[in-house]
Amino acid sequence: MRMGRVSGVAAISALLIVSPGLAQEPPPAPPMIISAPPPPPRPVAPKALTSPQPAFPDALRATGAQGDVILGGVIRVDGTLVEPVVTKSSRVPEFDQLALDAFRTWTFKPGLDVEGRPMEAPVSARITFSRDSIETMGKKTCAEFVRDQDWYRTTWPEPDAKSPLYYSTLGLFTLIAINKGSGAGLQMVRAFGAAWEKAYRTCQKKPDALYITILSKAL
Repeated sequence: MRMGRVSGVAAISALLIVSPGLAQEPPPAPPMIISAPPPPPRPVAPKALTSPQPAFPDALRATGAQGDVILGGVIRVDGTLVEPVVTKSSRVPEFDQLALDAFRTWTFKPGLDVEGRPMEAPVSARITFSRDSIETMGKKTCAEFVRDQDWYRTTWPEPDAKSPLYYSTLGLFTLIAINKGSGAGLQMVRAFGAAWEKAYRTCQKKPDALYITILSKAL
């Protein structure tokens, strides 16, 4: 009788060992972490070390002229700028020449190839002749505003051309509108073009007013 009990226990033990359904499953293997390969090295563009800016001539400032000059050239392995040219004109020859003369005085750190060695590479730069800043925009009279816009519309007669002051003022008013929330920023962008034209016409009749005040009312 005792032998039978022992045999029964042994049989159950054997069953637990050999039966796939009753045997304990091994613990799951830890997740395999595959590290992404590092990105391949890329060339490094040249970098301006010094970039002296040209003076804005008073004679041009008085006409309402302003604009951007886009320049290009090649930086040699020793950091020397060669072949400097105007790639996009400001449409003011004096600005273009002043910008080009200033660009020739810039110093550069040469570009690097994928192995970190200095290489010859192209370079591009922008020099801006602007009459306006956040400080001066709030003091600009309608007479100055109309003069500047008349100059720009004559120099850039394309229907979609917008002056630098247009974009500066749009950015300022949009930031103010965004702070109000509720989609006011998007509404500002949509309404700004028509308000700008309305302010321009109103300023023609009110030369002593501040353009920023007239524009605020138009919005």
